[in-house]
Amino acid sequence: MVYKRVILKRGKEESLKRFHPWVFSGAIARMDNIEEGDLVTVYDHEGNLIGNGHYQIGSIAVRILTFDDTEIDSAFFVKRLTEAYKMRQALGLSRPDNNAFRLVHGEGDFLPGLVVDIYGSTAVMQAHSPGMHFARNLIADALTQLPNGVVKNVYYKSETTLPYKAQLDPPAFSKHKSALRNALIGYRKLNAKAFEKIKPGGILFTFSCSQAVNKEQFRLAVFSAAALSRRKVRILHQLTQPADHPINIYHPEGEYLKGLVLYVE
Repeated sequence: MVYKRVILKRGKEESLKRFHPWVFSGAIARMDNIEEGDLVTVYDHEGNLIGNGHYQIGSIAVRILTFDDTEIDSAFFVKRLTEAYKMRQALGLSRPDNNAFRLVHGEGDFLPGLVVDIYGSTAVMQAHSPGMHFARNLIADALTQLPNGVVKNVYYKSETTLPYKAQLDPPAFSKHKSALRNALIGYRKLNAKAFEKIKPGGILFTFSCSQAVNKEQFRLAVFSAAALSRRKVRILHQLTQPADHPINIYHPEGEYLKGLVLYVE
């Protein structure tokens, strides 16, 4: 299936050949008359097909759904959602004593722009891109076709909250590498205040979900805060995202959740 065309500049296809699912706006040489949320087919500068995905306005211009000419239709969503569910089954997340888990974690489940959480027999669906918003009815129908009748109800929570024209998260300390220095200063100040306030023998939980800050940088910021406070601090646990928030190996940006559990004397 061929959709409206997006043609890349020379050399800008390299990351996509390594299956990274994002096309940045600066990589585009030209494109058809495309509306936000449209399905598009991406080509390199020589006209070779790279894949199909959703177009949106902003830095991330296309989120690739398939690195071939597969049609993005009902069958596509049924297949992807079923694969996501089978992985959760293999992890033992869907079982009689646990019926709450994340079914779809965006790029980590090869469905960029989509998040689905399961609560009992209800799927709560969030669209983080206009394309997924426009596909919401197809996705809802596909969810009800999952094995074992796991989903009987679908609640769509992005109907009135989905941002358009790249205005697509709440403020974060560091959404881009250019803000990294200020983010690390912010983490240091925030944790220093926590060390100042916590009573001796207290346990501090501290987290970061900024993808531009890696776990070593975050730990260094917390270490600096502890040193400034002159408190004795020990790491009890180092936390990362759970198994139902998988990381696409071709999309390292998906590894963004990190945390420390600290004992403070």
